[in-house]
Amino acid sequence: MEEPLHTDEVVHAMASLVRASFGPSGAETLLFCPPEPPILTSSGYTILHYADMTKSHIAHPMKSFLMQKVRAVYRDMGDGVSQYLLLLDLILQRIEISRVWSTAFATAKSSIGPLFHATFDTSTIRTAVIFDALHEAARAIVTTALTGLFNPSVVAYLADLTVDWMFKSVAASFHHLLPTTPADLHVYLDHIQRHANDTLLQLSMGPLDASRITRRHEYLIRLSSHSNVTLRDEKLPMGQRIVLFVGSLDQLGASAVEVQVPSATTYLSSIHWSAQRVDEFVTTLKSQHQVNLVLHLTKQVVASCVQHGIVCLPFVDKADLFALAARTGVSWLTNVFDPIDEARHVAVNTAPLRLIRAGGASFVVLDALTCPSTSSYSPTEEATEVRVVVPQVLLRAPSKGLCKQYYYAVKKGLRVLRFWCSSSSMTSPSSFCHDDEATPQTYLASLGGAQAPELGLAHALMHSSPLSSLIPLSVRAILAQALVGTYSLLRANSTASSTSAPFPAVHHHHILMGRIDLDTCDDTPNNPRTSHHKAIKGVVLDMRAVLTTHAGPVEVTRVVEARPEEYGVVHPLGHCCRLLEHVLGTLEEVCRLDKQFLRVRRRTAKER
Repeated sequence: MEEPLHTDEVVHAMASLVRASFGPSGAETLLFCPPEPPILTSSGYTILHYADMTKSHIAHPMKSFLMQKVRAVYRDMGDGVSQYLLLLDLILQRIEISRVWSTAFATAKSSIGPLFHATFDTSTIRTAVIFDALHEAARAIVTTALTGLFNPSVVAYLADLTVDWMFKSVAASFHHLLPTTPADLHVYLDHIQRHANDTLLQLSMGPLDASRITRRHEYLIRLSSHSNVTLRDEKLPMGQRIVLFVGSLDQLGASAVEVQVPSATTYLSSIHWSAQRVDEFVTTLKSQHQVNLVLHLTKQVVASCVQHGIVCLPFVDKADLFALAARTGVSWLTNVFDPIDEARHVAVNTAPLRLIRAGGASFVVLDALTCPSTSSYSPTEEATEVRVVVPQVLLRAPSKGLCKQYYYAVKKGLRVLRFWCSSSSMTSPSSFCHDDEATPQTYLASLGGAQAPELGLAHALMHSSPLSSLIPLSVRAILAQALVGTYSLLRANSTASSTSAPFPAVHHHHILMGRIDLDTCDDTPNNPRTSHHKAIKGVVLDMRAVLTTHAGPVEVTRVVEARPEEYGVVHPLGHCCRLLEHVLGTLEEVCRLDKQFLRVRRRTAKER
C-alpha cells in the first residue's frame, strides 16, 4: 500500500510538541505513559520518547524513521534534540523534496565541518586535562546542558553529582592512571555510560540532597521479590567471606559432562558420584576457605549451601554480580570443578551484613569490602591491566516520577561529557593548537553556547569564502535562515518566560532573516577566520540581575544578549557542527524517498 510521505507535516507536528521546551526557560509538559509514573519534564528527548511509546503501534512510518534519527542524536550528543527537530522543520518548510536537494545536502554535510572549525578557530576555549581546570569546565558543560530542566539549585546539584561521579570512577579503578588526554577520559565516561542503568539506583521518597555516591568499599545488592529463607531464618554474620557463583550446584546440573551408562546400577552410581562431588566442593569452600556467603543467580544453590551452614543469596542480578567482581577484584566460579584460588575467588566484607528497604526495593548492604592481597597477582598479567570500577549512585527524590526525571538528567549529563571528550579527541590540530608545547590531544575544546555559534555560522554562510563556496548556494541560504530562525525562537521562549520586559524594538534578527537569500549570499567576500563572529551575542539568562524597587533591590532573572562565555554557558566545540551534520544527513535521506510502503500487521490466530 502506497501513501504520500507528508514528511513536512510529520516533522512540523513533532517540532510543535517540543517547540516550547527549547531554550534555558523551556515550558514543562506532563507526560503519562502507563505503567510508568507521570513525568513533568521540559526535556525534548523525554517528551518525544514518551509520546512515541504511547502510540508506537499506530505511528506514521515517517515518524518512526525520524524517531530513530532522534535517538541517534541523543545517543551521540546527549543534547540538542529539540534544536535538531526545529532545524528540520524550518528547512523542510522552504523546499520541495527531490533528489536534487538530496545531492546538495550530501555535499553540504561533507563541507560544513571545515567551515565551522575555521570560523571558530580563534574563539575556542581550551581546557587542560588536569583536575582543577577540568572540574570547572565539566561542571559548566553539564550545567549548560541541564539548564531549563529544573530550578537552578537542582541543576547545580545534579551537575556536581555527575562530575563527581566521573572523577570518583577514575579514583576507584584498579591500577588506574590519571587521564591526560580526552581519549583517556572518554574510556572512563564510556564505561560509566554503559553501566549507568545498573549503578544509578533510583530511591524515591527522599530529598535530592540526600543523594550520594557510594564509597569505594561499599556496595548495595538488589534483592529479587522472591522470599529469601536463608536471610530470614539465620543470624547474619559479623564478617563475610564471599564467593560469586554463576554455575549450578544441583545434582543434575553439577557439570556439563554427559555420562553414558550400560545399566541402572551404574546410572545410580553416577548420580551418587555427582552428589558427592557437589558436597566436596561446598565442604572445601566452608572448611578450607572459610566461605560463609555465596551469591548466585538461581535458587538451586540454596539447599546445598544451607546444609553446610553457608548463607546464600539467590536470584542475584547478573549486573550486580559482575559489578561486585569488578569492585572487589575477584573472579566468579562457573562450576564445581573450578580450582579455587583464595586470592582470586574469595572477597571479604568485614562489616555486618545489613538488609534495608529503600525506594520500594530491598537491598543487602556490604559496607566494608576489602580487596584480596595483590601480592599474589602476576606482575605481567595484572599490574598493567586497568579495571574500571563504577561506584553506585544513590539518587533520591520526593516522588517516583521526579526521581525518574533526575535519572534521565544525570544520564544526559554523562552523554554530553562523553561527546565533549570524543569531539575534542577528533578535533584537528589547527583548530585549537597554536604552539609547539601544547599538543591537541591534551586539551578539551569548548565554545560559548546560547545560539551564538549558530549566528556566527549563519554570517559565515552568508559571505563567500574558499570554504563556504564548497557548500551549494541554495543550501547556504536555507541553512542560514534555519539557524537564525532557531535563534529567534530561543529568544522568544526565554523572553516570554522571564521576569524582564520584551526586548526593545530592535528586530535585528528579522532584518538578518531578510538579508539571507540567494542574491546576497555570494556578493561579499569574507575570510571566515576573521573575528566578525566575536560580535555575535547569544541569548543568556542572567540569574544575578538586580531589580530596584521601593522595598529595596530584588534579585530577578533577566534575558540579556551577551557573550555566553561570560555567564558560563558553554557547549562542546563540536556541538553545533555535529548537530548540523545530523540535520543534513537526515535531509539527504528524506529527500531520496519517493514513496512509502506500509507494512500490514500480521493477523493473530483469533482474528483468522
